[in-house]
Amino acid sequence: MLAVLAAAFVVWINSYRAAVPTWQLLPDDRGRIAHVACLVNSARRAALRNAALVTRILNALPKRTRLTVLTNDPRAFAVVGDPQRGRLEIIDLPPKSDFTIWPQDPFLVIACRDGRRVLLASREFDRVDDRLIPERLARHLRIAHRRSKLSFEGGNIVSGSRHVFIGANTIRYNAWKLRKTDAEIVRELQRELGRPVLVIGPLPQPVDHIDMMMTALGGGDVAVADARWGARLARKELRRDAGSVRAFERRCEEYYFGDPRIRSLRDVKGGLIKPPKVMGDTARAVKDSEAIAAKLDGIAEELGRWGYRVHRFPFLIRSSRPDAKGLGRKPAAKPKAPEPEPTYPCLTYNNVLIEGDSARRTVYLPQYGFAPLDMAAKNAWRKLGFRVVTVPGFTTSAMYGGSLRCCAKVLERDWSARRE
Repeated sequence: MLAVLAAAFVVWINSYRAAVPTWQLLPDDRGRIAHVACLVNSARRAALRNAALVTRILNALPKRTRLTVLTNDPRAFAVVGDPQRGRLEIIDLPPKSDFTIWPQDPFLVIACRDGRRVLLASREFDRVDDRLIPERLARHLRIAHRRSKLSFEGGNIVSGSRHVFIGANTIRYNAWKLRKTDAEIVRELQRELGRPVLVIGPLPQPVDHIDMMMTALGGGDVAVADARWGARLARKELRRDAGSVRAFERRCEEYYFGDPRIRSLRDVKGGLIKPPKVMGDTARAVKDSEAIAAKLDGIAEELGRWGYRVHRFPFLIRSSRPDAKGLGRKPAAKPKAPEPEPTYPCLTYNNVLIEGDSARRTVYLPQYGFAPLDMAAKNAWRKLGFRVVTVPGFTTSAMYGGSLRCCAKVLERDWSARRE
């Protein structure tokens, strides 16, 4: 249970606070977003394409934010209408490389007091060729790059003002792999990340990556997904207007390839790819969400006992697929971290980008086209005092289990307090 894990690590957190390192994991909850990295898959190379989605991310972010796009097919793209010269740049990955659309996972960004940055790559990372991303980025940006002593996925790590939150699956996998105790792994992570660590359980996790179910809001505030709320909203909509729900499910299928006229594609090996069948899955998602609601409530309660003010956002998930993206509890062999099979979209409003200064706080919020949940999430963020900038079009990405934070890796933040 979460309480057991948290209590076991209290000694390491308290002893750690005596040291003040000259580096720390880049926080998610403060500073203005200065530089972001995205991955773009070409229609000529992959079934899951996201050029339009990355364009929407770029347009949603402030004009001062730089965007670096990595792709293995640069000739397939052109920059059209870039009035802020130098804001967008495209760099290439090896032409034959195969990668996902999620740069969040293979590395972390370590910020040093003197302004330098280090890209910290996971010790192991076998999800297609995503391991190439930190090395290519570091070389292009002319910043340091090194490999961690531990294995992780960035989506299972959230960096707040007080703690770095890390999913329990990551702790247990490293303990098993390196034949160490959980507490020894936490201590090593604290040394590498320069921050006290708080482990988020239970074990195994109810959701593969904790950034799908929790958000650091700054100071003593955190947000945790509320699957009971999401299920209640979806059930209400099924009763009120079942036709609108069916229309949403149909759009998930028809726009899976970006155009309803495209009904199937061939993969690089010639295999046939068809859109997943999700008609009728909203009702199943309601049941699955209700099944994990108590675990998410437990996480919220435990964070409250640690002194955090906990806020909740609606959440709807078709099923929890252990080890689809995260590192499992005791794998029988080295995990291959496969790209998960597409299913009903995971509707999360915790997987966001946040920036803030002394003048205001802003959240960049993904939208999926399921109106009751999209609207409830916007209202919930506004009630917390955030300026809400919505980013539409995340349905297909969410069918693979990833959302906005998964697709946009923040590389640099500006700590100045000037209002724009």
